[in-house]
Amino acid sequence: MFEVIKQQKPKSELNEQITVQTKSGVRTRIDIGGKDANGKIDLVELKSSPTAPLTKNQKKAFPEIAESGAIVKSRNKPPFEHLEEIPPTKINVIRKEE
Repeated sequence: MFEVIKQQKPKSELNEQITVQTKSGVRTRIDIGGKDANGKIDLVELKSSPTAPLTKNQKKAFPEIAESGAIVKSRNKPPFEHLEEIPPTKINVIRKEE
């Protein structure tokens, strides 16, 4: 699915499995994160079925990330730097259709 997303966003630099931490301390992993040519951040969570739930931490973190952003905890995940602050950003949840 990562390759499909990359093809849909050819001008974006994307990476997989980005670990972030919210200001309240909740850590979670986002399947795909990246930036377009203008630096706009795109965060994508992939689910394997129409009913696959978010994890406990995703349920807590995603609304907080949308409201107040997060800090990148992953290392070696360009275009993100370790400890880079992500501004408030909505995570796009994509569910695989059966």
